[in-house]
Amino acid sequence: MQVSEIREHLADLNPEALLLPDMDEALLGYASVRQDGYVAVYDADRIIEILMERDELDLADAMAHFHHNIEGAYVGRGTPIYVWRPVE
Repeated sequence: MQVSEIREHLADLNPEALLLPDMDEALLGYASVRQDGYVAVYDADRIIEILMERDELDLADAMAHFHHNIEGAYVGRGTPIYVWRPVE
């Protein structure tokens, strides 16, 4: 499914679902979260990679930024969820 299709489906399912700006490459899809309805699902590892590339952060700073400002930010119903890839 293309990012545009994910965005369209999610908007139909939950107009209050929040999407991260400039993180389309990390958008995996959507999931049903009991009381919040459908929310966006992002690849946490890919977000960190984007932060490292785009913002020229090292791994430690990118992870700290992600944990504090993205993953740790609950902004109400529709807040995205994040999936971590298994360590190989």
